[in-house]
Amino acid sequence: MRPLCRRPQSLLRALHTSPSTPPPFSPPPQPVPLSTLLPSSPSPSLPALLESANRTRLLLPPRLRRRVHAHESLPYIVASNPYIARVHALYANALEVLSAVGEVGDEQENREFAEVLVGVVREHTQNIPTLARGFRECRPYISPSSTSAFLDSAIHDRIGIRLIAEQHLALSLSHSSSSTPTSPSSTSSASPQALTEASTPGVIDWHCSPARILRACARFVGDLCEGTLGASPELVVEGDVDATFAYAPVHIEYILTEVLKNAYRASVESSPSSPPPPVHATLSRTPSHLSLRIRDRGGGVSPAHLPKLFDYAFSTASFEDGEEGGGMEGGPYAAQQVGGAADLGEEEGVDGGLFAELTGRGLQTGLGTLSGLGYRGRPGSLPLARLYASYFPGGVLELVSVYTHGCDVFIRLPDLGHTGVGGAGVGVGKEGVI
Repeated sequence: MRPLCRRPQSLLRALHTSPSTPPPFSPPPQPVPLSTLLPSSPSPSLPALLESANRTRLLLPPRLRRRVHAHESLPYIVASNPYIARVHALYANALEVLSAVGEVGDEQENREFAEVLVGVVREHTQNIPTLARGFRECRPYISPSSTSAFLDSAIHDRIGIRLIAEQHLALSLSHSSSSTPTSPSSTSSASPQALTEASTPGVIDWHCSPARILRACARFVGDLCEGTLGASPELVVEGDVDATFAYAPVHIEYILTEVLKNAYRASVESSPSSPPPPVHATLSRTPSHLSLRIRDRGGGVSPAHLPKLFDYAFSTASFEDGEEGGGMEGGPYAAQQVGGAADLGEEEGVDGGLFAELTGRGLQTGLGTLSGLGYRGRPGSLPLARLYASYFPGGVLELVSVYTHGCDVFIRLPDLGHTGVGGAGVGVGKEGVI
């Protein structure tokens, strides 16, 4: 068996070695059609798995290299911040490791490659919280618009990198756990599209139920709100409650959790002496999209704050609301925060808007706090939720406020199985690029 990597040292140990200097110029990543990443059957064959492995090892380095170059383009005083420099080093090390991987030619080499991917994903779990802390410290040296542009790009690239890596990891897990091959008689008459939609493994669920995810997110946020604020509104789900569509469930979970956290907190705080008004979620299914409206009666957003609602750096000091330490970080659900291993040493009594929210938890999995959320001038994670909603072409998240009454959040998500969205070669991500 030929070696998987051109270097003799362990690939996982190489994650911690000094990074090599990347070439001064490299072409931008090429568009990746969604259909290219998806398997053609629920149990991918070994040739299909190896094809996925080699595609993954070629797709990731250009995207990692783009992040390395983005860090090297920052002003020196910003790039040298220890938190930002830490993320730069992680991207550079991951680029070195994955660039050293040779062609994956058999099942054992795929297992080794999957271990490398798992290591890379775990190493980068804290990238966004760490970047957020670094940019908080560098606010005197970089404009808010430059910060927003960098974080937008960093989060967008992170989503794409994780989609590519986790798609192959899901295929590898499915292949290793399949005990019996698919019967030829059961698939010979099925169309390729039918095979693809029949519970294929990976990040896309072809029968994703937004109503089910809504209720699951509402239970979680309701418990969080009850434990932190002492009350929780009811969620009323209306419209096309039985609708399903093809989408990435983890993206919907993140979007809905963040929007519901805002709606629940606003609803409770606007009715301190009475039961909070219910939050209404309305679903609408069209052939190409799934639309949601989440409506609360939490008082709306002040007109003075509305223009900055999706600004990463926007903040109003929490002390004006009579709070300490930026909200509810010390509540009974604080221990549920996932992604706090970076231990960035948040200063007590400092509210940094979304920066404070990000430094308290990871991007995709840290949902165990209401800190920094609500509609009294703090945007919570709405910028992140909007990035997730707009990642696939056609996705939209918009907020309409009726001040003193409440807010409507409109979310439109494309059906990735619809012709012209995912299955017809339109790439994943903005402008078709992951």
